Amino acid sequence: MRVTPTLLGPTLGARQVPWWLRYLPSRIQFLDDFEGVLKWATETGTVSRDSSLEVFEGNYCLKLLTAATAGSEAAARILLGSIQPSKVMLQLRWHYKAASSNTPRYFAIVAHFHIGGYQVSIGLRHLANLSTPQDKWQYLASGLTWTDLPGGGQFIEATYPVHQYLMLKADVNPAAPKYIMAELADRTISMTGLTPHVGTSGISPRVYIILSTVTDAAAATEAYVDAFCFSDQEP
Repeated sequence: MRVTPTLLGPTLGARQVPWWLRYLPSRIQFLDDFEGVLKWATETGTVSRDSSLEVFEGNYCLKLLTAATAGSEAAARILLGSIQPSKVMLQLRWHYKAASSNTPRYFAIVAHFHIGGYQVSIGLRHLANLSTPQDKWQYLASGLTWTDLPGGGQFIEATYPVHQYLMLKADVNPAAPKYIMAELADRTISMTGLTPHVGTSGISPRVYIILSTVTDAAAATEAYVDAFCFSDQEP
């Protein structure tokens, strides 16, 4: 049986506005609830629209399926045009598949912003296992390295699936890039003082967003994204 979602935000007539519209709709740069044609390209593994019971809202979600080899990855990528605001917000609902053989290493979201000759990269990942259970969040730091997020431990329920809400705010101005905050499930974490990766770029202004999961065992890992929203931040 499908989960009945709890929608956030104000009402619009007799209907409640979905969680991704709790900020001004005019601020949304890109929204995908995966109900239409698949817009994401496959980088590795298997990427598809899925209509199984893993769906939280609507009828479809994005499914990432790895091979049954430890370290195998499944990743989906989308290319978006340039944006004007420097302060951005990424939101999504996601979860791992519920199965005793499902041993994920991590689930991650990364965004590469190519702006004015620079590349600013931001990201968050849930490190579930690394030979042994981890259950902690990390952020993408300088040198494209994953670094433990202060206060970012134990945010995932032990029994899957649990539909997780993730939100990341950052300023991607190449002159002074910075993380601002993250919302993970029902907790808010300040990311003041944490900086993203900055490098040079020789390509025209654009944004690459990548969703990925990796398996930590000799068994396939499945991860699902039920909706994704990219916007600039509220005032």
